[in-house]
Amino acid sequence: MKFIINLSLVALFLFSSAAIFAQNNGAFDVRFNMASFDCTGGYYFVDVEVRAKDAASEFNMSDQNYRFSFNKSAIKAYDLSLPIADRSVQIVQEFITGFVQVDGTGSFYDPHTLTGSIDSVSSYNVVLAGGDGYPVKELVWTKVGRLSFEILDGNLCPDLIWHDSAPENFPPTFIGEKSAGTLFAAAENIYTDFENCAGPICGPLPIELKEFKGTENECTIDLTWTTLTESNNDHFILERSYNGDDYDQIAMIDGQGTTTDAHTYNFTDRNIGVLNYYRLSQVDTDGTAETFNVIQVKSTCFAEVRGISELYPNPVGTNEVVNIKLVNDTFTADARLVVTSVDGKIIEERTITLTEGPNLLQYDAAKLSSGTYFMQIKDSDWFSTPKKFVKVD
Repeated sequence: MKFIINLSLVALFLFSSAAIFAQNNGAFDVRFNMASFDCTGGYYFVDVEVRAKDAASEFNMSDQNYRFSFNKSAIKAYDLSLPIADRSVQIVQEFITGFVQVDGTGSFYDPHTLTGSIDSVSSYNVVLAGGDGYPVKELVWTKVGRLSFEILDGNLCPDLIWHDSAPENFPPTFIGEKSAGTLFAAAENIYTDFENCAGPICGPLPIELKEFKGTENECTIDLTWTTLTESNNDHFILERSYNGDDYDQIAMIDGQGTTTDAHTYNFTDRNIGVLNYYRLSQVDTDGTAETFNVIQVKSTCFAEVRGISELYPNPVGTNEVVNIKLVNDTFTADARLVVTSVDGKIIEERTITLTEGPNLLQYDAAKLSSGTYFMQIKDSDWFSTPKKFVKVD
């Protein structure tokens, strides 16, 4: 973006900044890092990250103003007249906010804000409210926050462009440092943006997904998804989580390549818990991946007072046994202990006797190859939530 500005104002700004820069040694690199993208929903999620240029440039970060522009044909314009919740660029996660303590340095940062500036330049602001600042290290990227951008045209490059101190980019990005209780301006070094886009991030979609759903069926979960069209679709990756955060791959299923016919895919998960989260990703023939919305399926095959409370040690070594702590609400003579792989294949199943209340069992892991497994207790009318453990050599 080129526009006419008051050069005497810029000269005064640069002169003052140069004088401040000379008082300390902090120098920063800043970059946009694509966290993820949802081409179906229409959003880019991008992290703002900072690092020190080198060991001599390490500093404690204070106030920050990250100023940038973008391709307004690709990303919906930032409209200050709209309520914050409706604006096209949002702060969706703050990595440095509130009280932060790192390496013995404690600081408090006010909540971040996102505003507009002259010529529709966006300004992402962080204020140090107290303390010594956040230590920024040599060549270690520090995540400051995550922004979402509403896609206007996914066939165009987003062209996220940082504003440096060049006069035509006024106002520039500013990152402060704190030293001996005094605030200075850190010197800018390298800006990494998406100005030279190799290709649109969201071009023609590799598949058109109609639905993705899961249904419980006799203490298993049947997962189904349907595509209306596919283009260069190599395979799908299906993942499961019991807490919504930690996922394990449970299946990889071949795609149809390129087709305009509808196709339905199925997978049955036999390694279920009370709450089951499923994440479906599609991988193109060139390795490009797209992840779809997570679904949750709750099972009715569990009793609240029954289940494995702890597995230890975890990871378990070659000559170690896995200790299994569990609680049962009644005497059970013919329960089953089941060990499965991450894709639900049964590795071992044996009958066990459980007393009412706490139980402590042991499982010899020597027979297992190194890898990830799940332990589960089953009876004729209930399952415990599977517990993950890792075998190492």
